[in-house]
Amino acid sequence: MLSSFYVTQLAFGKGAGVFAPFVLIDTGSIETWVQCEGCNPCFELYPRSFSYKESLTYARMSIHDPRCVPKTIFEGSCGFSALYIVSRTVGFMGTDTFFFEDTETGQLRGFKDFAFGCGLENVNIDFGANSGSHNIIAGIVGLSPGPRSFLNQLDAEIKGRFSYCIPSWTENQQAYSTMYFGEDANISGDEHRRVKAISMQASKRFHLYLNGISVDGNRLPIDPSIFQLDEKRLTKGFFIDSGAPYTVLAKSAFNPLIDAIVNYFGKYGWQPMPQPQPFYICYSSYPKDDQSFPSVVFHFKLNQRPGDIDMVLDKDNMFQKFENTQGFCLMVHPIDDPGPCLFGAFQQANFKFLYDVRKWLLFFVPERCQENPE
Repeated sequence: MLSSFYVTQLAFGKGAGVFAPFVLIDTGSIETWVQCEGCNPCFELYPRSFSYKESLTYARMSIHDPRCVPKTIFEGSCGFSALYIVSRTVGFMGTDTFFFEDTETGQLRGFKDFAFGCGLENVNIDFGANSGSHNIIAGIVGLSPGPRSFLNQLDAEIKGRFSYCIPSWTENQQAYSTMYFGEDANISGDEHRRVKAISMQASKRFHLYLNGISVDGNRLPIDPSIFQLDEKRLTKGFFIDSGAPYTVLAKSAFNPLIDAIVNYFGKYGWQPMPQPQPFYICYSSYPKDDQSFPSVVFHFKLNQRPGDIDMVLDKDNMFQKFENTQGFCLMVHPIDDPGPCLFGAFQQANFKFLYDVRKWLLFFVPERCQENPE
């Protein structure tokens, strides 16, 4: 975990060009890419960008490679581009040998000819508080099920299964946990922590079927059609996105949530702080012993079964305390209708998630994800 972003470390290349960068874990993106030497413009990156010319196993991708989709050309070879609202990266595709740890032997296994992008024109790439000379995030690992995504390229080995468990921001800033792929990706609970399954559409992005939201036991007046998937453009729906720091809701869903939060804290005589704030709604007081935060429940769907599959989000999944003000903010952002709505990393913390893409199911269970307690 680095600030508001969650990263993993990759290892690839051979010889002087071997590279072991930290990359953003992004279930909302297809492309895996890193910044390469020769970029213009570049973002600041410590200690260096990828020296693809020095890796003995690196090769540029031909425009005739079946993974070159769409067939765009960049400097004479297969090109790629990735757009992120106000930022973008453009460059060429290439292949190299990637290494992953085998959990049984502890040894590194090499996977040859893994395709990824070399970011050479990086515009407005911003990794939040990590940006600047101390930034060590070199790019993104795309886990969406696109034709050349990380997930699809390793499908024969991992069979559409992976799991992760994101530590909470309330933990030590050096918190970490382990991602698992294939047969090692499992999930379990107990009598107090029951594993639940919800449906997902997994053709290009991970869309979840959200029926509604409740606050303090009251169902919010949200038309569930705002969460329905637009399968043609993927610009409308409710997508789980580990690359988004916070949950984003279309205003027709966000406004009822805000109204319920304001009404709840109004019983203490509190009013939201004047805008602008770091987030949309903040308070200058923090609940005392006889006060509390509201419960928030996201109601999901499992196939055609009646009823809801509930994900209960506690205060640490919805609110962030800021020590310098002794106050807190709601960690949800609005977006104009129709969205898309995103279920972000802050709300995913301290849940273990298992993605089974072949069954189109997402399993989850509450779990403390920190693996290196103080």
